[in-house]
Amino acid sequence: PEQGMEMETANTSLNRTEGKLANLPLTIGPLTVYVQIQVVKDSPVDMLLGMPFSTLVQSRYDTFDDGFMVLTCRDPN
Repeated sequence: PEQGMEMETANTSLNRTEGKLANLPLTIGPLTVYVQIQVVKDSPVDMLLGMPFSTLVQSRYDTFDDGFMVLTCRDPN
């Protein structure tokens, strides 16, 4: 809890996170990365991947008219 932080939502309101889970292994296919997770109460999603994650795995998102999405991740190492 001492590593909680203020986060700005899409509607520009500010909310404090409950705290941080440090160095949590996240495996996507053959790729495992260690991420820092901010925990929030009553989130409408299981996990939200932001720009730090996208930068870490050099990701690319392709979205299609039918709502289908493909996430491509690269191991920069």
